[in-house]
Formats: sequence, structure tokens, C-alpha cells
Amino acid sequence: MDTLRVILIVVGVIIIAAVYVFGRGRRRRADASMMHEGLDDAEYVDDVLLKDDPPEEALDQELKMLDSIVSEKRLEDLGGEPEAAFRSHAAATAKPAAPRKPQEESKAGAKESHETTALPEKIVVMHVVAHAQGQFSGQQLQEALGKAGFVYGDMRIFHRLSGEQPVFSVANMLEPGWFDLERMDSFHTPGISLFMRLPGPRDCMAAFDDMVAAAAHLAEMLDGELRDQNRSVMSRQTIEHLREEIREFQRRLRLAQKMS
Repeated sequence: MDTLRVILIVVGVIIIAAVYVFGRGRRRRADASMMHEGLDDAEYVDDVLLKDDPPEEALDQELKMLDSIVSEKRLEDLGGEPEAAFRSHAAATAKPAAPRKPQEESKAGAKESHETTALPEKIVVMHVVAHAQGQFSGQQLQEALGKAGFVYGDMRIFHRLSGEQPVFSVANMLEPGWFDLERMDSFHTPGISLFMRLPGPRDCMAAFDDMVAAAAHLAEMLDGELRDQNRSVMSRQTIEHLREEIREFQRRLRLAQKMS
């Protein structure tokens, strides 16, 4: 169908070009006649140009007419009225949507479920550091951590557990962060880091209060200083600020749980 359309348009252009050339020939003949007959410019325009040269509107109409002829020919080939033909052609050429495979359906459902059930998380960090750039010995640390209820375990660090789940943990302040129990006698560090990931196995606020109490207990036993996550002195105001952050976190957590 597109080839027929192109052929008809080309034929139309040739016809229009022939009309234009024929008109120019008539103008040249009229011009020569004017020279012999003594016609002025105004008479030449009125009697020759406007009568024999097709205006732009006429050219546009010719092209539109050719386009209309081609369109009607295509509709005849498709059969029926214009709207019916268009609908049948669209239905015949439309590609049906490929059905999802069962694996794709399950993956899409799992992705949507994960997006709707994703819960906020929060990490709370504090440190216990030695006074005056001193250091804690490995033996001193192991004894204090045992008294504070920490057990050595996953990731080669110490954990305060609730059942089998860590509530909060203790790591070496220096990289790589873990402890080697076989070398604790020769081990020294300027400090340790306590960290907790929320939500955890216990209530967020209760877990935080236990973490503050454990850190204070370790600082007392090790004769160290309790510091915040920026290693500034941990004051009562800092602790209250952390509590406010955890309350806000709990509010967002409850809202996310309701929406999931």
C-alpha cells in the first residue's frame, strides 16, 4: 500500500510540474506577443500570469486531492467504511501483550511485597576509651566483658544476647575490629565500640537503656570514659537526645508495620 501511495504522489508531482512548465511557456509566448502588441506590465499581469499560472492554494489542493485518492484506495483494499477498516487493520496488526511467566510473576510479587514490608533501620553507637591516650589490655577487656554479660561469638566480637539473637555488640575500636582470643594476653587497644541495630529482638527503648548501662559499667570497670558516636564525652543531654531519636524511630517503625 505504501508503494502505491508513493507512485501516485510522484505522478501528481509530475503533473503539477508539467502544468507549471506549460504555464511558463505560455507566459514566454505572451511576453513575446506583448512586445509586439505594446501591452504594458499591468495588462501582462492581469491577462497572462494570473490566468495561466496556478496559485499556491491550487498546488496545495492538488496534493491534498492526490493524498485523498491514495487514502481512499487503501481503505478500499482494507474493505468497508473508513472507521471499520481502520479498526480491523489495527486489530490485525496489533501485537498482543506477552503473558508473564510464572517465575516472572513470583519475582514481581516478591519485589512488591519487599517494597511494602521494608522497615526502617537505625544504628546506635557509643564508645568506651582509655584515659589520657592510654590503652586497655586484652586480659582486662576479656574479664570486664565477661562480668558485663557479653559472650564471644559471631564475627569474632562480643555480644549481649537475647536468646540466640544479639541485642548489642562490642568490637575493637581499631581495624579490623575483631578480637583474637588466642592473643588476648598480648593485645592492647585504646578503646572499644558498642553498637546496636534497631529493630532488634527486644523493645528498642529497653535495649537502648541496657546498652547505656552496660557501657557505663564497662567504663567503670576499665577506668575509661564513655563517649558518643563522634567520640565526644557522653553527657546526660546526649543520652536524652538519643532517646528522643529512638522514640521517633519507634513511631516510624510502628507506622511502617501498619502499612505493610
